[in-house]
Amino acid sequence: LNANLSLAIQQLLPQLKETAALTKEVFQLMDALPATVRILRYGNVRQTDLSIFEELLANLIPRICLGLPRATVSINEEVAEEVLAKIRAVNQAIHDVQKEDYEQEWYKALHEIIQLSTVHPQTEGASIRLLFDRRQWLSEQVAQRMNFVFSPGNEAVASVQWLEGFLHGSGLLIIHHQALWQILDKWIDLLSRDEFTEVLPLLRRAFSNFSGAERKKMLQLVREP
Repeated sequence: LNANLSLAIQQLLPQLKETAALTKEVFQLMDALPATVRILRYGNVRQTDLSIFEELLANLIPRICLGLPRATVSINEEVAEEVLAKIRAVNQAIHDVQKEDYEQEWYKALHEIIQLSTVHPQTEGASIRLLFDRRQWLSEQVAQRMNFVFSPGNEAVASVQWLEGFLHGSGLLIIHHQALWQILDKWIDLLSRDEFTEVLPLLRRAFSNFSGAERKKMLQLVREP
């Protein structure tokens, strides 16, 4: 594309579309999406016809949305970290395209992930956060799910993994939504000494990426009655 090899592009893109249609590896499709979107958004200085990339995009997004929920079940923590990065990248790419049909397909896939009983807690938490950020979930729905996640009968480690996915990148959400902060605060109060010792490294990791201003505000909230 940068070298303006238009004939080569015309020959390569149909092969790429065929490869995308045949592959069963949804994570490879997810890796290809952000670059495809960047090409469509910014093009090149020679104003090459990019319509074939639009066809490729129309092939990639439905296949990603269809295959992703099944790919998130029964994965370990290491894979969950990689999946989270891919989900966030695809979420941003689809948002950049600004097409309602694509966004609705993506929201449907995230809703399906949330409904899976064997999905990794971090993946579930991240999916809910993305839906909340796009106003597909209300704060009341988030609070209800948090109440369930942090209920006494659930494993503490899984609860913190969910929190890490939900808060990934920004802690402003629980700072500005008092009900969510209170759920987290109450849960920590109810942890036994052994449980707190077990989850403390995970909690530190979950909060480590927040800005200094966010952590300072949280400290103020903790000190208040």
